[in-house]
Amino acid sequence: MRFYSEAHPWVYGWNSDENFRRHCAALTAIIAPTNAETVVQQSDLLICANALNREKSGWDSNSPEHVREANRRGLTLDVCRQLIAHISPGISEPPASVDYGTREQREFLEAAAFFLTGVDATSDEIVSNREIVLRQYPLVIYLVDNKPCTVRMRNPERQWVMQWDLCKITNYLWHQGGWVWEGEPDAFCASRWLPNENYVDPDFKKLGERVKCNQPAAMQGSWDAQYFATGEFRDYRVPWRSQERMMASFKYIVTLLTGKPY
Repeated sequence: MRFYSEAHPWVYGWNSDENFRRHCAALTAIIAPTNAETVVQQSDLLICANALNREKSGWDSNSPEHVREANRRGLTLDVCRQLIAHISPGISEPPASVDYGTREQREFLEAAAFFLTGVDATSDEIVSNREIVLRQYPLVIYLVDNKPCTVRMRNPERQWVMQWDLCKITNYLWHQGGWVWEGEPDAFCASRWLPNENYVDPDFKKLGERVKCNQPAAMQGSWDAQYFATGEFRDYRVPWRSQERMMASFKYIVTLLTGKPY
């Protein structure tokens, strides 16, 4: 990072339909209820577990909400099968060989989620060390494989997906009552994902349509969860967020990524 100055599952397979349903029910009870109002807040794993039919050969006609949400997220049949392949029934904890993220990744994710949204994620919103699902807003914040500086956020209701490479932020400045962070052209990118594409592709530019990078700012003090959920500012001229806490979270992120006190 380069800064100028402040002035400027488990792979075993399902051994029975009953185990499959029982495990789905357990996941449902832990993560989120399965009604239409909260389906958009569920993890990809739970969406896929409910959307696939018993044979995993197609979508389950008895779970239209989950099938619809899988399509909205770009979770294809193949992607869902791959996610389900990482689950084994009857195991309450994942084996050590499965990558559910590390404590360090969780610290980074929580700090990044607050920096981007202004929301302190609660324990029930932290699905794993690599994914946070906000309850009050239709937003999911998650990490990307092999990209330790990168955070993505998706809005299932609007099919928006956004990405920040926090290592590519180069400077920040105070402007009209709030902080503005600037960086390299692809420090911040945004897009809409296509119905049948895999939005977890490490290459963001393959995700969807109308990928836009090279934004005037990578992050602004007036951006928050409401903005990313609705596209509307609370008040563009007067940031509602604590700019002090926002800057503190950014400096903490830099410390986590570099291993050096900021």
